[in-house]
Amino acid sequence: MNEVIKPGMRIMNGKTECTVLLFTENGRRNLALLIRSEDGMFVTVRNLSIFEGHTTYSWDWGHYFTDIHAAIKDYDKRFREL
Repeated sequence: MNEVIKPGMRIMNGKTECTVLLFTENGRRNLALLIRSEDGMFVTVRNLSIFEGHTTYSWDWGHYFTDIHAAIKDYDKRFREL
């Protein structure tokens, strides 16, 4: 069974470690705001998931930001559209 995604959780995307800052689910879709450990980039992602038996997470698309305020603004906008 897959681990429940929640803020503070550390995940891998390929060889890149990310920390979940914000996460919300609505039915079969979800939205997350991540920070990448290697470079401090913030990423708003849609449909964050891991497949059974795999070790890395993936997502349908991501928008990348260097500024936390811009990332939160993007997350809030996409949250309203979820």
